[in-house]
Amino acid sequence: MTEKIQGLIIYIKKIKDNDLYIRVLTQKDELLSGLVYGGNSSKKKYIHQLGYFIEFSFVQKNTTAPK
Repeated sequence: MTEKIQGLIIYIKKIKDNDLYIRVLTQKDELLSGLVYGGNSSKKKYIHQLGYFIEFSFVQKNTTAPK
């Protein structure tokens, strides 16, 4: 299931060299968390900062798992 969602980044944790674990508060008042592969690279570093509004695609691989 893939959909475009807008939200506010409320938590960021650096994983490995360039990957990020983020939590996003969406417009529907849902709290989504996930991995951003390559999110801490030099080109994308300024896109993923606390308090930034982002539009993203959320891909959920296992539809029976809780959100």
